[in-house]
Amino acid sequence: LFDDAPLPVRQLKGSERTPRLDLSNKKLGFLSATAIAGLLPTNSALTDLNLLGNDMGAPGCRAVARAARHSALRGLNLASNALGHDGTAGPDSAGAAVVLGGLPPPPRRVVGAGDAEGNDQLFADMMAAVGQLSSLERLALDNNELSHGELLAPVGRMGNLQRLNLAHNKLISLPESIGQLRALTDLSVQNNALIELPASLGRLCALERLSAQNNCLVFLPESFAQLNELKTASLSDNRLQRLPPSIAAGCCALEKLEVAHNPLQKPPITVVRQGVTAVRRFFQDLAR
Repeated sequence: LFDDAPLPVRQLKGSERTPRLDLSNKKLGFLSATAIAGLLPTNSALTDLNLLGNDMGAPGCRAVARAARHSALRGLNLASNALGHDGTAGPDSAGAAVVLGGLPPPPRRVVGAGDAEGNDQLFADMMAAVGQLSSLERLALDNNELSHGELLAPVGRMGNLQRLNLAHNKLISLPESIGQLRALTDLSVQNNALIELPASLGRLCALERLSAQNNCLVFLPESFAQLNELKTASLSDNRLQRLPPSIAAGCCALEKLEVAHNPLQKPPITVVRQGVTAVRRFFQDLAR
């Protein structure tokens, strides 16, 4: 029993083979995260770990990610885990090494209430560990009050990642390294504060769905038109005044373009409402 919540030890250790383990909304904190980290290295059966809605913080999630480095994990849900601020579980964290038979907790740094730099470092350390999960296909980091996109740069190392959820944070930007995710099919960044999307977006050659509504996007990168597998682009509730003219010849698979509640001028919203074909025709006519 850790953090007043029981842990399925046999399933975490792998002695009871379970491919999917749901530990969401269990009020698990740093102590539980350290216990989970102590059990995972022997687990060769677990492929999907759901830790949504806990309070592990960046240090706790880092411990779990480090322990899963050589596992068969394909899906990891760290949504709503207080990753955007200090999550070092107070003085109880110091007892983790004793409780777990000598397993040391991640290095702890005392962070003041206003020490944003310290919180950023904790998250950066966690992302460095997550970035080493090279076999991961699904990663959820939504609802974590994340604000600095550059700290997400390690995701670019995850060559097998197919789904990335960064929604409902406070992100102003995304790292250019996101363009290295050549297997990514679904990118969710809605409900943030994004001013722009990175130019490297066009290198996401497998991307089929982009959810970027409810941001502050003023324009789309020209590389947007290079997304030839993109089927759905949700861009409503932004500040877009124009779409890239290159969309006339690009985005070959695009079926659904959602741009409601944008101050669009090129093309006018009346054209967009007629569908993707009308948008292409509008830019083709302009080029003549």
